[in-house]
Amino acid sequence: MHIDSDILTGKATWHLAQSGEFAGILHVDVVDAYRDLELRAREAGFDMRIASGFRSFERQLVIWNAKASGAKPVYDDNDRQVDMNTLSEIEQVEAIMRFSAIPGSSRHHWGTDFDVYDASRMKPGYKLQLNLAECR
Repeated sequence: MHIDSDILTGKATWHLAQSGEFAGILHVDVVDAYRDLELRAREAGFDMRIASGFRSFERQLVIWNAKASGAKPVYDDNDRQVDMNTLSEIEQVEAIMRFSAIPGSSRHHWGTDFDVYDASRMKPGYKLQLNLAECR
């Protein structure tokens, strides 16, 4: 698998392919393995879907800036919202990094890492929160 600096930092898309109807955009070298995983999940009774696959540098920057500006909440390991106003700048960065990578350093940029969920467990119209309660 070839990963150059543009792939590494989320500034390239040439290495990507659509992996399926309910999947996401992934690195071309992992699409077949993902489809096999999806099939095996279906055979085991799961409707596996990708919540987040490839993410560009720009998209990661939007996520980071929303958390850093307070437009989007930051949570701790116990799913409690962090009061960013009580933290130093370095503590704020560390708090955001608990669940969000610094733009340019996310493995989602590569298209090889993705977050999955079981759609059969979701009520119609449910919007994923990507929180601790959804992992139980």
